Amino acid sequence: MRSIFNLYLPQYRAIIKLGIPIIMGQIAMVFLSICDTLMVGHYNTDSLAASAFTGSLFYMPLMFCMGISLGFIPIAGACFGRNDKLEVGSLLRHAHVVNLIALIILMIPMTILYFFLDRLGQPEELLPLVKPYYICYLISFPFISLYFTYKQFTDSITETKISMQIIVLGVVLNIILNYLLIYGIYPFPELGLLGAGIATLIARAFMGTSYLLYIQLNRKYAVYQKGFRHGNFDFSKVRTMWKMGFPIAIQLLLESSSFSLTSVMAGWIGTIALAAHQVMLTFSQFFFMVYNGLGSALSVRISIFNGQKDLRGVKYTANAGIQLMLTLFLFNGIVAFIARNYIGGWFTDNEAVAMLIPLVMIPLIMYQAGDALQITYINVLRGLGDVRPIMWISMVCYLGISLPISYICGITLHWGLVGIWMGFPFALTLAGIGYYICYRINLKEEQRCLNEKQI
Repeated sequence: MRSIFNLYLPQYRAIIKLGIPIIMGQIAMVFLSICDTLMVGHYNTDSLAASAFTGSLFYMPLMFCMGISLGFIPIAGACFGRNDKLEVGSLLRHAHVVNLIALIILMIPMTILYFFLDRLGQPEELLPLVKPYYICYLISFPFISLYFTYKQFTDSITETKISMQIIVLGVVLNIILNYLLIYGIYPFPELGLLGAGIATLIARAFMGTSYLLYIQLNRKYAVYQKGFRHGNFDFSKVRTMWKMGFPIAIQLLLESSSFSLTSVMAGWIGTIALAAHQVMLTFSQFFFMVYNGLGSALSVRISIFNGQKDLRGVKYTANAGIQLMLTLFLFNGIVAFIARNYIGGWFTDNEAVAMLIPLVMIPLIMYQAGDALQITYINVLRGLGDVRPIMWISMVCYLGISLPISYICGITLHWGLVGIWMGFPFALTLAGIGYYICYRINLKEEQRCLNEKQI
């Protein structure tokens, strides 16, 4: 047992070293979301409602934008694994074009939507708050796209600390500006929700432009800069990167939409169920952040070994990844079980909501293993560049399995919120098994190709 542990120890260290900064950056973003909600909510209820409505409109486009940018990692990581840094720099130039195309595709309908906000069935008194806030979000979108572009670049060359540092600075700036502009702290004007929008815009502009300047002006990245500026532009690389990113974007949309639609079902049950559902989503985010951070690190490591055609390295990294994830599953399960009777009180004073939380913890604990499994192997497939299957598996599991089970158990069988959450253990576990099968098929195919070349 000790010899096996020592065999995998270098992989554990490498994954954790890459993963911790990603986790910290994601937690910073969750913290910003909580602070935004608290600050706007304390200003007035109408502002909170307008903020929630606008945020919901931009959530799916944000997921799509991030998914497209993730198509960079398997291609650039493979080049980095071969020590072809000039090509990585050239790919960054192509990534700008890919993300610009995605940005245009998203910005046009979101701009048109602005002129039809009054037809979306929202209370009329919210529209004067929604419209200027919406414009701030819309203008900030190119900057967050720029941030995603450079984040995937630094992640692919295993420098994940940079994105963490920039995002933490952006979060701190956003919170400070929120305080000054929402409440009108002297000498700043009291702008309410518009102040929060301006703060978000300035913070995102800082994150995107500072990332660009840091990479493009820093001598440390001179080789990448040379590839970026002097490499030949090839539109086929743009097409390849888009084909890599599009299935990832669709998978993210399907997964996030399944959770969003369960919120609608919870609302059918009643206010108490909806409030408890929101508490559970917030709490479960922290588990997901840890899984996803390590999964992102795993994707980078796999892409590097894939570029080196080192199947042994791919196998060891994938095995180390699932071992770390299952360890986290046990830890998260124990934490959730111990904290089940206290979590409701942390978020609300409503006794009915607090009493419902421990019951919903049962399916939450049940799906931790499935979540660990699916995040591990979806990131292994991303690292290998085998992304097409994940789109179809996600479609079947999230739309064809998760939502129907949630509806049947929660609404038809009258199990309430617990029944709604019962869809997740089935969907996440089956998705994980599907991704694992695809990984094994990919590995056998790669091994067969290598054997044929040796012959």
